[in-house]
Amino acid sequence: MFNIFSDSTSLMYETDDLREASPATVSRCTVVHFSSETTHWSSVFECWVRTAKSRWVITTAGLRIWEDLVRDIFGPTIKFLKNECSTALLTDVGHFAESANEVAPGIQEVTTFIRFLSALLDKALLRDEVEKKSEMEGKNEDYW
Repeated sequence: MFNIFSDSTSLMYETDDLREASPATVSRCTVVHFSSETTHWSSVFECWVRTAKSRWVITTAGLRIWEDLVRDIFGPTIKFLKNECSTALLTDVGHFAESANEVAPGIQEVTTFIRFLSALLDKALLRDEVEKKSEMEGKNEDYW
């Protein structure tokens, strides 16, 4: 039999329903769209907060400051962006195409913020690195 696809060929499927998809198919999905009724930007940040203390050396008070900052700033900012701004790539496509490509408000902004914040925290407060340094300093003190 003749194979018309090369080894590097990828197929892309678009669907509005994954009810009949197997777990293997879903696990290979690159992008899964969630509507604003399904998820909220705050759930993305809350998930990050739940894992933050195990990944970085952060106090509860430090996390509380981040939570207050996000709650006070992101809500009004996302509301402003949704009501007063338009995505640059969707300015000339018309209302139907724009609404079809709409992502739940705030998801992209909060995800980007989390990525930046995580990168900064990785540089200075990564738990594994801080513990290694602490152990090395402790060993050096015992040695001296």
